[in-house]
This record gives sequence, C-alpha cells and structure tokens, in this order.
Amino acid sequence: MMANKIDWEPVDGGVGITKLVSTDRDIVVPEEIDGMPVVHLGSRFLMGSPNSGSRSLRIPSSVVSFERDAFSGIMGLRTIRYSGNMDVLNNSRLNAEYDCRIVCEGDGFSF
Repeated sequence: MMANKIDWEPVDGGVGITKLVSTDRDIVVPEEIDGMPVVHLGSRFLMGSPNSGSRSLRIPSSVVSFERDAFSGIMGLRTIRYSGNMDVLNNSRLNAEYDCRIVCEGDGFSF
C-alpha cells in the first residue's frame, strides 16, 4: 500500500511531511523519502485524504516531532499506531480532537 500523494520539505535531521493523501485503508507514513528519514509531520498533514470509518494510520519511530495540529481534521481513523514512545507524542502537545485508539509500540502504551 502506498500514499497517492506526498508533499514534503527539508527540515533539521531529514524531511517533514506537509501533506499525505491516501485512499488506502491502512495509511502508512514512510520511514524515508529520497533516502532521507521522515522526522516531522506537519500541520493537518492528512487533510484531503478521503474519510472512512475503518482506516488506520501507521507512523514510524523516525518521526520525532509533530505540529500541534498534525492530526486536526482527521476523520474516520479507528487506530493510530506509532512505532515510537509515548514521550514523543506528549512532548508535541498534540491537539486531541480525534476519537480513535492510539498505540505507541515503542513502549507498549495505548489509550
């Protein structure tokens, strides 16, 4: 499965995704783009992806920073799986307007 469109920009330590549009049921943030690690997810980066009540989002542990509103506007996700640790999500002070299960596979924390 692959994103239909990814917009990105260089950031410290790699690249940041500014837009990811996917029609896949399991949306996967890539670990790298053009040989550079994906380290950041930008503001409302999934805006434009179709809504569905049974989709999931997978984020690799290479992503170590998120805009506060990275997940704003996301509808239809049932699960967000992050391969990193909960501390990274906490430090990003993400807005919590979504209603889905979040699993941090790096430390086994979920809510």
